[in-house]
Amino acid sequence: MSILGAMFSSISGLNANSLTMEIIGNNLANVNTTGFKYSRPDFQDILSRSLSRGLSVGRGTMVGGTTMVFSQGGFQSTDTVTDLALSGRGFFMVQDSATTNTYYTRAGSFHIDQSGFLVDPSGFRVQGFDVDDTGQPQGVTGDIVLPTAPLQPLATSEITINANLDSRVPYVGPFDPANPENTSNFTTAITVYDSLGNEHQVTAYFTREDAPGPGGGNVWDYNVVVSAEDSATGAAYVAQSGTLEFTTDGALQTHTPSASPANFNFVGAVTQGQAISLNFGTTISDGGTGLDGTTQFAQTSGLVSQSQDGYGPSDLLSLDIDNDGVISGHFGNGQTRSFARVAVVNFANIDGLAQAGGNLFTATGVSGAAIVSVANVAGNGSINSNSLEMSNVDIASQFVDLITTQRAFQANAKAITAASDMLTVTVNMAQ
Repeated sequence: MSILGAMFSSISGLNANSLTMEIIGNNLANVNTTGFKYSRPDFQDILSRSLSRGLSVGRGTMVGGTTMVFSQGGFQSTDTVTDLALSGRGFFMVQDSATTNTYYTRAGSFHIDQSGFLVDPSGFRVQGFDVDDTGQPQGVTGDIVLPTAPLQPLATSEITINANLDSRVPYVGPFDPANPENTSNFTTAITVYDSLGNEHQVTAYFTREDAPGPGGGNVWDYNVVVSAEDSATGAAYVAQSGTLEFTTDGALQTHTPSASPANFNFVGAVTQGQAISLNFGTTISDGGTGLDGTTQFAQTSGLVSQSQDGYGPSDLLSLDIDNDGVISGHFGNGQTRSFARVAVVNFANIDGLAQAGGNLFTATGVSGAAIVSVANVAGNGSINSNSLEMSNVDIASQFVDLITTQRAFQANAKAITAASDMLTVTVNMAQ
């Protein structure tokens, strides 16, 4: 019966090596599959009986299971910003909106669908967090959806002017709104936005209160004028005025607006009495140096910088995804907004994950529950945009495994042939 036992042991070897060949074939078939992780067979011997004198006889081999190797795959650069690759530990999380089933994947071939959702090739929605202004995750995970409507406008609420007012210029005042050019020493114009996002140009005129010299010349008046074409009444008017007082060192001592904030009335069906404050820097009376904004030095008057905090409506031009997985949008009006942060998931035992096809995995009792977090936190890897993680299959090592498996199969087949010859001899002995 030992001869038959040898045959059955060899048959188990044929079966085990046939299954190994199937595993190798699957690995090689997925050599170009995004995010694919190769598998290897785990062989186990079969011990079925013990002989006298403490001898044990094995009954062959079997594939007790397969182990998926989650080593890092190489990166391929792409032209698509929503192609994401994880460098290090973790998985992306996607959800089937029809069944609410949740899956995990290393394949970051994502795109924006017609409804603005970030989805994988199967249409499953990528999960992430809402973010605050600093990109920190807020609340619980949900579908990542990007805006399809234009960014709504923001009415201007503050104008900042940093300039130098020449301490040497003569007195030309007082300011006359009907003759602003000849009753001011320095002028600057800036574009502001109303409640609907329309642009309006306002002009700030600066006029010395008196002539330079001992005891005078350190106080300037400013007047912000709305032009006739931008005015709700059709006539130009001073929307805001005030005074700037400087020290003898040229630093801004005080800023005294006539109204704070000023009320601007622009033409059109827009909010009237729009409040816009003016910022000339931190004055000494407010605890500043008086030198971080508008100054009065013996230098030709000139604008250093100016800005305002409003903007008009605009469409989304482009997306950016940083290494933390924060998705930001750049709009045509120069504004940038952070929309979401891609979730990164890990498990206590990633070897316990179950394959679900389509580069997807599901959690099991062996893998443990999903540990949901974000990139670059708690040991999770970083996210690389415009990249895809390729298969970690090494063709050379797979070919070596293929050759050794083929030789093992041949050896087991040869053992069966030898056992058959032995049975033939045994049968012939009885003739």
